[in-house]
Amino acid sequence: MAGQIYNDMKTSSFEKIVPRNKLSSLAKKLKQQGKTIVTTNGSFDLLHIGHVTMLEEAKSLGDVLIVGLNSDSSIKRYKGKYRPICPQQHRAGMLAALACTDYITIFDELTPIKLLEILRPQIHVNSPEHGKECVEREVVERYGGRIHLAQLVEDMSTTQLLQRILDVTSHAPGRGIFLNASDLIEDLNSSSNSSQVSESAIFSLNRLVSQGFQLFIFIEEKEKKNLCSLGIPPQAIMYPLRQSKRDIILRATDAFDLVLAKSIVMSSRAEDIQCGRDLNCKTLWLRSRRAEPIHWSHSAGPHAIIDHVQQIEAYLS
Repeated sequence: MAGQIYNDMKTSSFEKIVPRNKLSSLAKKLKQQGKTIVTTNGSFDLLHIGHVTMLEEAKSLGDVLIVGLNSDSSIKRYKGKYRPICPQQHRAGMLAALACTDYITIFDELTPIKLLEILRPQIHVNSPEHGKECVEREVVERYGGRIHLAQLVEDMSTTQLLQRILDVTSHAPGRGIFLNASDLIEDLNSSSNSSQVSESAIFSLNRLVSQGFQLFIFIEEKEKKNLCSLGIPPQAIMYPLRQSKRDIILRATDAFDLVLAKSIVMSSRAEDIQCGRDLNCKTLWLRSRRAEPIHWSHSAGPHAIIDHVQQIEAYLS
């Protein structure tokens, strides 16, 4: 079980991870060198600032910090079958990457008693919620060591993190599509001032709304009077261009709880594409609206080029 982790470790940080059968000689060598050994233990399932603060405090108490890490099987026995979240090789690797840790060893028992009998540390660091009358006290003091209770970081624990994750993942991220009314309008014929939004564009936009996208349309002042007759989807939210598009997008993001990285800026205008890129949105350039081709640089250009509004569905599929 616990020994399997040691087979494939190659990097220098993983050299900190030592198996049970090497702990006795390691502890003896360190003490012969006059080193003060500090130990602590735990599952360290989702590594957070509370863990790191405790580990740094533990390291400050002596010369060498050895961390006993509960194996997956031991965690399941005392935390339930759905824990740990992260497997032991990942948890050990995270601990090994910290500058404050010197050695990590994985143990299968429910308590670190057998581990402490091998290491016989001068100081064993525990959480204050367990108190000095913790299960480790007898074995630590038997060999001349002492228990140190670390400082807790308020309102920070793996349980609280898990609850926060549940709260966040239960809320579906909002996604927006931002485009210009002028990019939707098509002239009915070359000799008429009459115009409308094409039925295929309306169909595509309505399908996107049904898939959870919120539609935002930028309206020029001159387009307002004809807005009702253009056939723009009724679910769309209109934003008259009284301020910059960047400000409008950010305002809409706050008001509708949007995720910019999952939102789309679609436009025939290069400056809109650049605005979308600056805000980390996906960008679609409507090529058919431009008389002259634009030679985009890889870093500043759109994520995709489409010829018609309705092609947005193909891009998203």
